[in-house]
Amino acid sequence: MTIRIALIGDFNERITAHRAINLALPAAADALHVTLEFDWVATTEITDESPLAMYDAFWCVPGSPYRSADGAFLGIRYAR
Repeated sequence: MTIRIALIGDFNERITAHRAINLALPAAADALHVTLEFDWVATTEITDESPLAMYDAFWCVPGSPYRSADGAFLGIRYAR
């Protein structure tokens, strides 16, 4: 079984947390012996629920202001 996580946010290489997330998730999956896939889903891409339908879990990552607050809130509402 593969767990798919949507990282809701606007990836920015200059944000330490964003770089760390890309390293931490594979390390956590390895430690837990699970298969994990994750994608950064830009807030500007979330205009309806369709980009989120394929994911099992959601993480609204730090790094505001988001390019689209509406997209971030839509992702959070979908996850809830």
